[in-house]
Amino acid sequence: MKLFSPGKLRFSTKFTFILTLIISVLVIAETQKQYNSYKRERCRLLGQTAAYMFQSEINSYIAVNDIIESMILETSGNLSNFDQVARNLTSRLPALYSLQLAPKGVVTKVFPLSAYEGIGENLFNMSDTKISSSYSLKTKKPYLTGPLTLQKGIRVIMIQHPVFLPDTNGNEKFWGFSIIMLDCKTLFSKQTLEFLDNQEYSWCLWKPDPQTEEIYTLAGNTDIKNIKKPCEAIFGVTNSLWTLYTAPADGWVNWQLLVIEELLALAVCISLALISNFLFTVRNKDAELENLSYRDTLTSLYNARKFMEMLREFQKHQKPYALIYMDLNDFKQINDTLGHETGDEVLIITGRKLSNCLREDDRAFRIGGDEFTVILPGDYEPKFVEIVINRIKESINRESVLKNTRLKITASAGFALYPTDGSDYEEIIKIADNGMYEDKRKIKEAKQKELEELKNEK
Repeated sequence: MKLFSPGKLRFSTKFTFILTLIISVLVIAETQKQYNSYKRERCRLLGQTAAYMFQSEINSYIAVNDIIESMILETSGNLSNFDQVARNLTSRLPALYSLQLAPKGVVTKVFPLSAYEGIGENLFNMSDTKISSSYSLKTKKPYLTGPLTLQKGIRVIMIQHPVFLPDTNGNEKFWGFSIIMLDCKTLFSKQTLEFLDNQEYSWCLWKPDPQTEEIYTLAGNTDIKNIKKPCEAIFGVTNSLWTLYTAPADGWVNWQLLVIEELLALAVCISLALISNFLFTVRNKDAELENLSYRDTLTSLYNARKFMEMLREFQKHQKPYALIYMDLNDFKQINDTLGHETGDEVLIITGRKLSNCLREDDRAFRIGGDEFTVILPGDYEPKFVEIVINRIKESINRESVLKNTRLKITASAGFALYPTDGSDYEEIIKIADNGMYEDKRKIKEAKQKELEELKNEK
């Protein structure tokens, strides 16, 4: 099991926290996106419904001019019972402030009389109605003007309806205007759009002036400038387009919900980071214990248990390797003459020198006493293994100083190749071990020969 360093452990915990945080932010962003999409669609549908209701309400008043026109046509322009007709209409339509007749553009009749402003005035000469009257006459279409503020301070919308009578030749001749004035306060009462307020929506109904493009606010519970990213519902009223802006009163972002989601996400991130840290720590402890069970306590090299497991693993998967088996020459003499502490120091130094001679994938073991083994993973020629052994011997043979005593340590080694020299790891160990003893014999014979030569020289 792989052991994590403290730095890697901290990195893993931070990485888990940051990754979880990023995922949480993305999930919250997507949730908010879906929520806003739903909220905007609902707002759009409510706005369209309100606009339809408003348009229907306005059209019911505009139809009054159609009624007056038909009566003018029936009476050939002499509507003698105008007051009676007007009384019946105003009693049914509360926002109908006044009805007026303006033959040839001059206002002659007004109902009720309390709204007498403009009697005798020529609409083609008045500043407020000059343009609208000319446009309506030219296009033969109704024209909406306003909101206008009357002398009494009442805001009204005026709709002029041009009336044409057929002459004896069948041609149309301009008779004048049928005019209705609608009280804005009554027309735009909350009864019409109260459900928007009940749904906690900000809204504003406005129209541009067809001639000047000036914006007129007709009704609403919020100033048009304060409605952010509104849904639009546009509908036509005679010659103008009216627009209804709607938006949630609390805005498009539910900050309370967002804060709760962020706090929950943060709690999840911290919890996962702590769990991750705990799991990595437990795994590290397990790996540390497992690692210790595979290590020689004196030299920190791998031990005999790890050595046997690795050989079985190589044989199981038919992986080739070279096995070097070695021990130290005359090690018992060092223990007997210099003590076991010095002997242990020799073993530690030998283990360090052995490790320094190997590559990253090679493995060194102390399998007991002064016996060491090396596994070289891969398929090698005997010559290569001999080179490795010579390099190891040269390193071990270098003189060492221990407790003011100079020691020259030597080693004997043998090797075997799997599967060239054998198909079973026990057979490979035996061949390498025999090779080591053969090397030890040769070293001993060479040493004796050297001593005899020195003796003869004397």
